[in-house]
Amino acid sequence: MKTWIILATLAALLAGCAPSPAPPIVTINARDESGQIIASVNVWDNYQTRATVVGVVHDGDRVALIRRAGDGAQIQTTAGVRGWVSAAFIKQ
Repeated sequence: MKTWIILATLAALLAGCAPSPAPPIVTINARDESGQIIASVNVWDNYQTRATVVGVVHDGDRVALIRRAGDGAQIQTTAGVRGWVSAAFIKQ
């Protein structure tokens, strides 16, 4: 009986510790409506307020797509910078 309790407890702990799937890698498409490459795209700490720039990305950069919310996309750069850009700049 004790062995069953220990195994059930261990299984429950391991289920809670399962690694989450890696976020998809996407490419930044930093171009305006006419197709001209934009020099850099700001990465913001908060997409709604856009108060603080935490980094920049460039056309062709590969980033991890953490999530989308409205017209924003939360990304993480290869340097580890996490923030928000316009979802229009994401190319999958």
